Amino acid sequence: MTFNDLHEGHEFDCLQQNDIDYDLTNLFVRGIHHQLACVHSFNSNKQDMTPLRYQLNGKYDHCRYRCVSINLLSNNKDTVRQFYEMAAGISPKLDFPFLCVFRVSKATAKIWNTASKRNPSHRSMVKADQFDLSDVEIVDIISRGSF
Repeated sequence: MTFNDLHEGHEFDCLQQNDIDYDLTNLFVRGIHHQLACVHSFNSNKQDMTPLRYQLNGKYDHCRYRCVSINLLSNNKDTVRQFYEMAAGISPKLDFPFLCVFRVSKATAKIWNTASKRNPSHRSMVKADQFDLSDVEIVDIISRGSF
């Protein structure tokens, strides 16, 4: 498995973070804009060329910008719902009408625990260069209002 895209353009080794490993058992949630998930539904901010809202300072910021923002669902449904409702109020870009519930099914992505006080269920998915939509098991896509 290679992670060249993850490391392109900066000197940090994003795989050397604390609390990063494969997780093929837990359920995760990703906000999406369409009722059908596609490989682009799992793009990082860097892949989407999302303009930076802040200066990338150091390893943590550079690596998070290159990862896919997700939330751990297992035993955190209320926390996840509250986060997505709060995020929708902050930015129209974060007002996802749908939530994709999924499980990583192949070892082409690692999960990094990037929890914070504001979002204790937050994780960052670190994708290998070979990552494809077939590497996740889509469990459900639900309207955010019915989550």
